[in-house]
Amino acid sequence: MATDVHRPVTTPAATAPAGSTRSAVRVEGLTRSFDGRAVIDRLHLDVRPGEFVALLGRSGCGKSTLLRILAGLDRDIEGTVLVPRRKAVAFQSPRLMPWKRVWRNVLLGLPGKPRRDVAEQALTEVGLKHRTNAWPKTLSGGEAQR
Repeated sequence: MATDVHRPVTTPAATAPAGSTRSAVRVEGLTRSFDGRAVIDRLHLDVRPGEFVALLGRSGCGKSTLLRILAGLDRDIEGTVLVPRRKAVAFQSPRLMPWKRVWRNVLLGLPGKPRRDVAEQALTEVGLKHRTNAWPKTLSGGEAQR
């Protein structure tokens, strides 16, 4: 395994896109196998700062596996994966803390000590202001995703 998730990512000038010497994410020769079957096979990927990337493909092609690797949640790999020290992870299925009210879950991961009104504004934007004080187990699947 050759994974470094703690240092800045730099692209050599010879291979860098015009006007850029930094990548937000750099993947070189990434291979991830399950029971001898390569789901990701020698992937090379550079994502520049501010660039938007969408992963498309059939079920089982490695989209979620790649995201787990980039997040540092799966390190059983071959190749090199370089990502910034600070990153955010948004899981595909809701990951709400059952012991925290909805508004407190909304604030998880935000820097500093954000106030309740920040959570209430976000809940209003997704049509869930009326669920501010609810417990996660009382939310519908769609509400939990929002």
